[in-house]
Amino acid sequence: ADIDLGGHTLTIKIASSKLLKIRNAEITNGKINVVTGGTLYIGEYGDVVATNVDFRINAALNMVNVLSARDYEAVFSANYNAGTNALKVCGAFKPSAHNYFYGCTMLDGSTLDLTSRTNAWPVTSAFTGGSKTVMFAENANITVKLAGRTDLKTVAKSETPYVATWTEQTAPPASVKFVIDPATRRKGYKVRRDDTVHALRLIKSGGLVIIVK
Repeated sequence: ADIDLGGHTLTIKIASSKLLKIRNAEITNGKINVVTGGTLYIGEYGDVVATNVDFRINAALNMVNVLSARDYEAVFSANYNAGTNALKVCGAFKPSAHNYFYGCTMLDGSTLDLTSRTNAWPVTSAFTGGSKTVMFAENANITVKLAGRTDLKTVAKSETPYVATWTEQTAPPASVKFVIDPATRRKGYKVRRDDTVHALRLIKSGGLVIIVK
């Protein structure tokens, strides 16, 4: 059945070792906040379409079909993950400071929100099961959000000035373009893909530029 959240937040607690199943449905207009519990079981009998709904998930995920969401915030920090179907993100994906997250798919125009990170974010999760590597759609333009972080100057000047890392096998397609969020760009920062070290490098522009006409 279809669900209209009416602009509200639906807060869900799942009992330990229990399942909450979201079957094939279209969910609209709001936020689903899973605050604790067992397993969120996505897509029994068909895909779940929720492209204007934000998901904050502090529970295990079992992706038996496709979920199309606006935002996905990965909070759950235990090593449990199941399923390999796509979790398509058209808004923002926000990993936590830890390295547990479902391997979602970033669509064109989406945002990689790294404001909770205290070190470089790895494109592959620490999960030992299920989908673990974040994928990027071909030709996608991805905004990297760093606004509000207080460590950017330190990162940019360090020997490892990276905000995201991957391997040759898990690298985003060459057609994917990364740009920094406008607020951070105004402070003189930018990001640049470095395929030599398989990472996204943070760069701080420096010096005074004088243009004479």
